[in-house]
Amino acid sequence: MTETYRDIVERINVAETSGLYTQLRIGPILMVDAFAARRNSDDLPALLLELHADSLRGVDEWPESVGFRVDVEPSESGSKSRVRVYLQLTEERFSDIFYVLCEDVRAVLETATDEHAAVVAFHSRLVRWQAFLKKHEPDGLSPEAQVGLFGELLVLRDVFLPRIDAFRSVQAWRGCKKAHQDFQFPGRALEVKTTRAVIPDRISISNVQQLDEAGIETLVLTVVHVHAGDAAGVTLPMMVNSIREGLPASPGERFNEGLFEVGYLDEHAELYSKTMYELNGLIHHEVTEGFPRLLRNQVPDGVKKVRYEITIDAARPFVITDERVHEIFEETDDTIHS
Repeated sequence: MTETYRDIVERINVAETSGLYTQLRIGPILMVDAFAARRNSDDLPALLLELHADSLRGVDEWPESVGFRVDVEPSESGSKSRVRVYLQLTEERFSDIFYVLCEDVRAVLETATDEHAAVVAFHSRLVRWQAFLKKHEPDGLSPEAQVGLFGELLVLRDVFLPRIDAFRSVQAWRGCKKAHQDFQFPGRALEVKTTRAVIPDRISISNVQQLDEAGIETLVLTVVHVHAGDAAGVTLPMMVNSIREGLPASPGERFNEGLFEVGYLDEHAELYSKTMYELNGLIHHEVTEGFPRLLRNQVPDGVKKVRYEITIDAARPFVITDERVHEIFEETDDTIHS
């Protein structure tokens, strides 16, 4: 089995060498000299690339982010035609994320067709992680984000995937993109609200457009009621894996990209395995005229970030059956909103 980046770093003994870094080559990367390293001054891990200076053409600026930085310096060999690119961890609390980042970088470097392509892929990956670290904390999802994600994935697994093509179902999952509704098909949308309340009596609406069906033929609100504990049920990683196991390669890649967008990393699976969710109920509502909600055209100019609550009792007349939900979404066309 191939060593992970973390495995290679842990084999490095900084006491054995002098200089700024102690390093070991990362394999199997063929098109660029790549090394896992530890900085001798503080033992923090780094990833080093040694390459021809010309391979940096087109890369004018490197991304900066909390947790890591990039430096470019002349090669230690003394050759003016070669340089070293240092991807350096800057704070210990970001180390888990940094290991995942470096493993991700390693994967794209292995597929590069030449040294310049390796540099472009390396830069692109760092930009992606820069955006991730701007949106998400290094210590994983909050409890609220975890239960919200669990509810969305439960609906994906139990409502859509058994009846709609896997690629279409995964592509329709837009909650990971912070869209107005969590699932968007042509002319149809479904918003998921997940609650852990012992006796749920209300749900929170955080965006006035979540329950506004303007431009949508049919809008469904699904309330997922779960009990969170540590004795019985399904953990978030178990839910993720149960979906992955049933997906072909292409929708599987898109699903993993969605998890990344929402801030879910497998590196944090142990943190999420402490909480188990038992499903107490799945209630669907068809949002039509008379449903208790606010609409965009009712919000005065200058009012921003409208948040409100609706009671479960007030929404009860709009409850629909599972069969009606299946009927609504099985009628969708083959083209999904991108």
